Amino acid sequence: MVGSKDDERWCTSASKLTYEFTYEFTYEFTYEFTDEFTDEFTDEFTDEFTDKSILLPESA
Repeated sequence: MVGSKDDERWCTSASKLTYEFTYEFTYEFTYEFTDEFTDEFTDEFTDEFTDKSILLPESA
């Protein structure tokens, strides 16, 4: 049964590639992209909000 040996190798390779892709994608997207986006968005939003904030008159 040569086919089953090849199938087993193919499944192992596919499983390894799937794992590596999933790990890389998850790490890259979740940690790096999300952290960078969150940091940049927060900084820009904070700067924009702070620069354009309305100063309320002091109460008497």
